[in-house]
Amino acid sequence: MTFRQVAAPAVAGSERAALQARLIETYAALLPQGTTTLESYIQRVEQAKTANPKQAADNDVLAKVKENVDILTAAGGFIWVYNRFSALVSALKWAVPTMIAGFGLFAWAANPPDAKPSPPAFSLTIQGSTK
Repeated sequence: MTFRQVAAPAVAGSERAALQARLIETYAALLPQGTTTLESYIQRVEQAKTANPKQAADNDVLAKVKENVDILTAAGGFIWVYNRFSALVSALKWAVPTMIAGFGLFAWAANPPDAKPSPPAFSLTIQGSTK
């Protein structure tokens, strides 16, 4: 996952929006003054590249961009995988008991218990005496 993919605009409530919010919350100190989103960070870097003449703030942004992007990209990849893993683990919490119940039901249906012989419909008794 590249930094531009991490910083791309995201739909509210999506996995990417949650990832961006977590990155900004954790690494806000890395962002230049006045940038509040990853997309605005990219715009600030582009602005610093094209500035003529360059000011001290532009040089500062350009000096730190490689290190910051490496940190944000690595952290973004880790957080993305961690969030996906957490979602899969929570899905397994419901899937495993359901699967166990399904296997048990299948085993019971495939091997029903031995049936007791049914009693006869009528009983025949011979009465009489032999002399």
